[in-house]
Amino acid sequence: MVVALLLLLLVPLRSLTRAPEAVAPAPARAAAETRSVQLTLVATARPVTFSVTHLGREIWKGEAAGQPVETTLDLPWPAEGVDLGVSATWPGGVTGALKLEATPEGDEPQTRTAWGDGAVEETFTYR
Repeated sequence: MVVALLLLLLVPLRSLTRAPEAVAPAPARAAAETRSVQLTLVATARPVTFSVTHLGREIWKGEAAGQPVETTLDLPWPAEGVDLGVSATWPGGVTGALKLEATPEGDEPQTRTAWGDGAVEETFTYR
């Protein structure tokens, strides 16, 4: 009887006292390729003050008064995509829209649009 009880306790005790199996580490992510990216901003209401951020860091800011504004930057461009934060303000609470187009070197342009009353803050993902 005692032997049978000890045998029944052997299975749970073994699982509690043995070392856990080694878990393979996650594969290292490859560094994101840096690409030259042309950014073009167009706003419907003028003037507009804008700021573009990447990973919490401001990478471009300015004002636009009717014409599209452009800049070319070198950005890390991983396969998962890039998130760009955009904030813009129009004086007087005017309703406006803005379009931010990103064109990585050798790729097609990708366009994102946002609307707001007096201001807009948006995060756009480009792949």
